[in-house]
Amino acid sequence: SFKGSGYVRGGIFDRLQLSQDGIQISFRDVDYYRLSDVYAAGMPEFSEMAIFIVRDNYQFNPAAPWQIELLVRRQTGPVESIFVTFEGQYQLPDYLLVQPDPVAADLEVDQPMWVGIWQQRSFQIGVLLVSLLLLTGIIFLQDWLVRYPRLLHNLRRGFLIYTVFFLGWYALGQLSIVNVLTFTHALMGEFRWELFLMDPLIFILWGFTAATIVLWGRGIFCGWLCP
Repeated sequence: SFKGSGYVRGGIFDRLQLSQDGIQISFRDVDYYRLSDVYAAGMPEFSEMAIFIVRDNYQFNPAAPWQIELLVRRQTGPVESIFVTFEGQYQLPDYLLVQPDPVAADLEVDQPMWVGIWQQRSFQIGVLLVSLLLLTGIIFLQDWLVRYPRLLHNLRRGFLIYTVFFLGWYALGQLSIVNVLTFTHALMGEFRWELFLMDPLIFILWGFTAATIVLWGRGIFCGWLCP
């Protein structure tokens, strides 16, 4: 039996272990599941079969080569025994492995983290850019819109609702004094664009707000983007 005396005494399999990259993987009774029958064509008959679970703490890589070690004891006398270790190497066949394209893998490694974030949030970025384009149109047409106060008020209410629900609650892109302090501290220390590019909505809003403050003062931000 591959269970050994250690299993009987304390639930430890002292005859069977795996090794990979110099790490020894041992098993206990909680890692053991006994098999009674396996229906597989061409499979030889075994008197004892089991499934062993490799726990996460070993960081076992099933795609990499590994080795199974079985310690066999043979009694040669009343109290004398000899032990022999049988080892077997194994690696999954290549046809069972799906490997990434080497070129794509290299591009993924070289790609900055903020690029992936911008790609993941492309929908939110698109909606934000459309809304800012609409707001820019309202700004340039304000002399005409003031002739229709009801239309202007409805546009502003609708935009503020969009700001609260989409920018504030859904996209979490509402500007605040925290963003100002972060930018100020970055200027006083080691400034890195990557820090601000990690949040695309805040970055775009900061750029738009800075441009409108220079051209029209803080009325655009306070009246439309900060309800």
